[in-house]
Amino acid sequence: MKKEIKTYAKLIKFDNIRKIATEALDISESEFDKHFYKAPPPPKKNVCDGLSAYGEGKSGRRWITPSADALVERWYQKRDPHWLYSHPDYFWEGLACSHSTSAPMVASNFITELKYPRYDRHESYDIKRLEWKVFDWGAGVGLTTALMAANMPKSTFYYVATPCSQESAFFGNLIQFLGLQNIVCLSSLDEVPNDLDSLIGIEIVEHFQRPMEFLQPVLDKVKLGGLFVHSSYWEAETKMPTLGHFTSYDFDEAGMAYLPPRGKRHSIGRTFRNVMKSRGWDHLDWDPWAHKPRFYKKLS
Repeated sequence: MKKEIKTYAKLIKFDNIRKIATEALDISESEFDKHFYKAPPPPKKNVCDGLSAYGEGKSGRRWITPSADALVERWYQKRDPHWLYSHPDYFWEGLACSHSTSAPMVASNFITELKYPRYDRHESYDIKRLEWKVFDWGAGVGLTTALMAANMPKSTFYYVATPCSQESAFFGNLIQFLGLQNIVCLSSLDEVPNDLDSLIGIEIVEHFQRPMEFLQPVLDKVKLGGLFVHSSYWEAETKMPTLGHFTSYDFDEAGMAYLPPRGKRHSIGRTFRNVMKSRGWDHLDWDPWAHKPRFYKKLS
């Protein structure tokens, strides 16, 4: 990693996360350790055999979250977002996802791609001097927001709390711990400015069965020429127990898309790119490591 960029590992340690969480949730460290702990090392296996959750390989998070895991069966039966996101134990799912993947990989790739374009497909951005307005939509515990804000100190980052109140409590303690001054916490999406330079959507779009119904009002807040930075693990449920995802998605004018085996592999992502194109967004050829996140530019 280039030395000008603050990595996730340099930003915060796991012991700091434990301390912030115990204070935000008013629990003991021993209680925290029952809810969230590292999985034992996985047995070695041939990489071509694929990877799965809970330490069995790279496609799954290497953290155990028993309280969140207990929600999976009911989620598969009901697919009720209101129940899931208002459940206090969903906090552990959000924390594990953000700590293991969203912040250290996707948010980090966003920063790195701006500063050091992979394959030189666009100009380099001086991230320390950028004065952008950025909304990190659906940021949850906010580890992604914090990492980006720490690397773009002159930009303003907006955060809106999710229905899981414990996530916003954690985030409040997080930004206080890190001493970040360029984050604005808002109470609703209506308060997000209408002239955003960039909208970040990391592992959020796939949590809506009709994604564009919820995404479009936020896309409308991005200025002409602005960016939508997107990452969705659409097919996670085929690899590991997954909360908040669906087996089918309605993309309005682009039609329905289905999880395999009913749908073809990667068909959901292709359908999403089609509906974005139909609504005036150009899918850029920027290609960070592991192809995450994807970048779109607003043309109309």
